[in-house]
Amino acid sequence: MRFLGILDLFNSPIIFILIVVIGFALVLVFSSFKPNPKQVIEDIEKTLKDNNIDYTIELSENKNYSFILTVNNKKYIVLVLPIEKFAEVTINNVTTWEMHYGAGDKPGKAQPYKTRIPEIPSFMNTESEYDKIVLVQPDAKQIVYWKNENEIVFVEPNTKVYGVNVLNVSDLSKFINNNNNNK
Repeated sequence: MRFLGILDLFNSPIIFILIVVIGFALVLVFSSFKPNPKQVIEDIEKTLKDNNIDYTIELSENKNYSFILTVNNKKYIVLVLPIEKFAEVTINNVTTWEMHYGAGDKPGKAQPYKTRIPEIPSFMNTESEYDKIVLVQPDAKQIVYWKNENEIVFVEPNTKVYGVNVLNVSDLSKFINNNNNNK
């Protein structure tokens, strides 16, 4: 008989409101997860097409990077780095990169969570005759590099960090256009 009393609780408006609030919270949590890698490549292709950039993409069988991008006979090995929405990327040294996240889109609010980016060591240790690019998707709030213990550098698309260009996907066309103009 006590079991039937529990069923009566579900008729209560408070329980109904609680279930709706929990469901809404779950939707918010799952919407902040990292983007689908297939969608990231589609976004990259759209960015290149929208800017009339002639390119080819060869998907990689090598697990250390995502694909090879060829633009104007110049090849790049590209690692697509999916991050949380509104996250920041911090480059501490060659193989230690961190993603700081959890503050949302509030400017100046400290990022309460951080995690190491596990894809970076294998990518950085990959030998290649081509230039390397790390593409961050969705766009990071900021990308910073600790030059030494006291100096931090805000990374721009044409800034090389340990021989690699690190940029947001939205900056890819600007990066390619700058590299073509410098030749």
